[in-house]
Amino acid sequence: MQDLVSLLPHGKCDFIAVPYAVRKRDITAVRDAIGESSAQILAKIDTVESIHNFEELIKAADGIIINRVELQQEMHAEKLMLAQKWIVDRCCKEGKPCFLQSQVLESMITEPQAHR
Repeated sequence: MQDLVSLLPHGKCDFIAVPYAVRKRDITAVRDAIGESSAQILAKIDTVESIHNFEELIKAADGIIINRVELQQEMHAEKLMLAQKWIVDRCCKEGKPCFLQSQVLESMITEPQAHR
């Protein structure tokens, strides 16, 4: 955690993503480490366990990132879509931002317009 604090430029970081956040303590540990920073903490939902503990995570975090690439390794596509919809709905009800992280297409890196 001390490495995180030393890398955090004062006042220049808007968000900190916490990968593989499973419990509230994962979020509070980062919040305690950054102290008075105004950076918002985003819990990354990477595992089925994160989904099971989602209510705990949404209350502790300032926002959510749904990592579809990791989740599709653990869930069938149909269940992933339902979970994603539920998470987005819960974030809207709580007034917290929700980001969807998916695979980046190579064309998004090399071309001015993305295409398959």
